[in-house]
Amino acid sequence: MLLYSQIIQYVLSGVTIGSVYAIIALGFNIIYNSTSIINFAQGEFVMLGGLTMIFFTVMLKFPLVIGFPLTVLVLTLIGIIMERFTISPIKKPTVVTLIIVTIAVSILFKGIAMLVWGKDTHFLPPFSGEKGIAFMGASLNPQYIWVVGITVVVVVLLSVFFKYTIIGKAMTACAVNRTAASLMGINVKRMVLLSFVLSAAIGGIAGIIYSAYYPDGL
Repeated sequence: MLLYSQIIQYVLSGVTIGSVYAIIALGFNIIYNSTSIINFAQGEFVMLGGLTMIFFTVMLKFPLVIGFPLTVLVLTLIGIIMERFTISPIKKPTVVTLIIVTIAVSILFKGIAMLVWGKDTHFLPPFSGEKGIAFMGASLNPQYIWVVGITVVVVVLLSVFFKYTIIGKAMTACAVNRTAASLMGINVKRMVLLSFVLSAAIGGIAGIIYSAYYPDGL
């Protein structure tokens, strides 16, 4: 019985951690599809999402329902600024050039975070408290439900966006063949901007649920 409970506990933890990684991977994938580069600043989107959420909810005492969308909005603006001032101005960029730019932005974001929040550890309280829920002999942390639930919602919304909306289909077309998409009248640069917007917003969401799930803080 003890072994069975341990297995269930490990499965719950694995699903939860995997859900966090899945959201982060979505951010990487969206930018890679539109630009063919790996955005090395994606991890910093996650970090800034967590720290911004802590700023709104812990320091300013905003409720969760206000702090969450505000954080996503801030990260969306950061994604726009990053693309407009670092990616878009480059003329005839190569993949290597764009990757180096994302590395530079990653270092810049780390420096700004240390300047604003300092080097101390910051904590974001769990959304529904820390009292575990008994589940098949294991202890189910309420934050597990938040992490998995938010991941499912993000995946479903993205699936609907890319499959059923004009903009989503345009981004998919750019991912398949940028030249052909441009010839069909799709503004490729705008789709690249949108990919950074989505990636930053998703990174912010990942940072929020990551910060509230891991007790060690940021």
